[in-house]
Amino acid sequence: NRQLLAMARKEAEELARSAGVRDCQLVAPITFGLVSQKDFATARRVWDLHCRPEDEDGNLADGGFDRASLIKPTTVFDWSWYDDSMIGVSLQPAVGFSGPAVTVGTTAPAPRRFAAQLVLLEPGSYRASWRAQTLTGEPAGGIGLSLACDKDTVKPVSAALEDAKLGRFAANFAVPPGCPAQWLTFSIAPGSGDAVLDDVAVTEP
Repeated sequence: NRQLLAMARKEAEELARSAGVRDCQLVAPITFGLVSQKDFATARRVWDLHCRPEDEDGNLADGGFDRASLIKPTTVFDWSWYDDSMIGVSLQPAVGFSGPAVTVGTTAPAPRRFAAQLVLLEPGSYRASWRAQTLTGEPAGGIGLSLACDKDTVKPVSAALEDAKLGRFAANFAVPPGCPAQWLTFSIAPGSGDAVLDDVAVTEP
């Protein structure tokens, strides 16, 4: 209940601040519970104290999919995946990419979402970028980005190809007031063939 969750959250914060203990597995259920209560800021504070790598900052977690798991996200701020029999997703090394990357394919007749992350951006303007290539190294324009204020809404953003050799795309978008949490979602269009996604970032222009 809410009182037990508040006690657990307080203990987790004290562990990190007073004892210097960081335990992401321990606080994972707390982050899910806080988000279910729409206490996004507290959930992120707990996550920052226990889960965020010391060399990682910014608006997005694990943009290189180094810690991603297809089985179940560890915390509410990790990458999550859509259960869709017409979408195939794997995490593995890919030619031309560093470390693990997402390889995705589709047999669906319409665009389908396959990956999402909860982000907490202040109102304002932002720039998202990512690399997306076909298995033959061509830019994969069938990979699309959406950013919406609730999990079930799709709001595609218009992307431009910035570097054809690397398959780097970028999109500018705005977070409106009254949108305390956002869901950043990737989708794949029909007929795209298999594509590789990696190096996702969200910055302020």
